[in-house]
Amino acid sequence: VLRPGVAYEFSGGDFEEKRRVPLLSGKTALVICTSDAPEGRSLQALRTLWEEGILGWCGLAASCVTFAEARRSSASRRLHWMRQIDARIAAAFPPAAAGTA
Repeated sequence: VLRPGVAYEFSGGDFEEKRRVPLLSGKTALVICTSDAPEGRSLQALRTLWEEGILGWCGLAASCVTFAEARRSSASRRLHWMRQIDARIAAAFPPAAAGTA
């Protein structure tokens, strides 16, 4: 849950402008979005919203992967996407070394 006190908080005295303090710095997030929209500006806006507007706000090192025209995609195209997703997950969240956690 990305809410005040969990993901961020605000600092500043009463009657002063508050500044945001991210609480999830040093952590990583990966968002995978599918859309029926064609590849282009709308998907870039979606990536920016997640990476900067939502997850970045909390201090997360964020990445958003988008796949366009999902409804009209073929089975082979979706399989290709799944392979890309597997690779992105492996890169973003490598397994911990034995004996560390």
